[in-house]
Amino acid sequence: MKRSTTLCILIVLGVIGSLVTILASSMFISDIGNFGSGLMKTTMLATFPALTVGLSLDALFLYVLRLYKRPKTFKKLTKWYAILWICSSAVGLITSVLSAILIYRSLVRDYPFPGYLIICIILHALAIAGSVFLLLKLKNAPEDEEEFKIKPSYAFSSFGWFLFIALCFNRIGALLGAPVYIQWRTLGLTFPFYLFLLVPILVGAVKVLIDLGYLSNKKTRLALIIAGIAANVILFVVIVILGTQNTLFISAVSPVMGLERLASKPVEIIIHFPALLAVSIIMLVQTLKAKNAE
Repeated sequence: MKRSTTLCILIVLGVIGSLVTILASSMFISDIGNFGSGLMKTTMLATFPALTVGLSLDALFLYVLRLYKRPKTFKKLTKWYAILWICSSAVGLITSVLSAILIYRSLVRDYPFPGYLIICIILHALAIAGSVFLLLKLKNAPEDEEEFKIKPSYAFSSFGWFLFIALCFNRIGALLGAPVYIQWRTLGLTFPFYLFLLVPILVGAVKVLIDLGYLSNKKTRLALIIAGIAANVILFVVIVILGTQNTLFISAVSPVMGLERLASKPVEIIIHFPALLAVSIIMLVQTLKAKNAE
């Protein structure tokens, strides 16, 4: 697959995955918030279809990126991801049907939007069918030219990058949905927070561009990575100061900080900051160790 084609696919997956991820995470947070009222029992099941769609899209994003980096491991890589898609989509399909039968007693209820369950059933069914088709085609495919063993370190790395993609998708989705919940009268106060939502996008974009070979210049890579680290640290400090000194700031950004609302503490931003910092430091170390530079 051409580099430009891969980049276009990743951009499309990023936009779609971000919208699905922010929807699924918002539904999940709402379910947890309803725990005390007992409503969680009737809503959590209906959230799983969206969560599994998001999981599949996150995995698809990682698959496309890794396939570009390791095209000679197509057979083994595709096999493992196809199995993952079948498992996640099976859960999504089953919970979609059960939600229609046990909760909504219909496929066309308005929550969270009209046709939600029908769309989820179709998407999961297509994902299962496509994955099974891939597995059948792989039986007659030539063996991989490159031997590739899945070690524990690779599994942990994959899980870590998957979580990072999910974080990026969540923040991008929050930014895309900002016009819905943003309070224009407090925009001057909350502007640093919306800039902070751009940090995962910056770090994630630099990571993708490095993996695709667009940033072969070592100095450029270092400058972008350091800029990401600086933005992460500076904006985090600013947001913490604003959040501790002004309750209006907290209420204005609460629609996009679900964990903060549930715990009444700055949980989410404390998770995001070290996660972004850790990924940036890993990228910085890898760049410093890289021998190829223009």
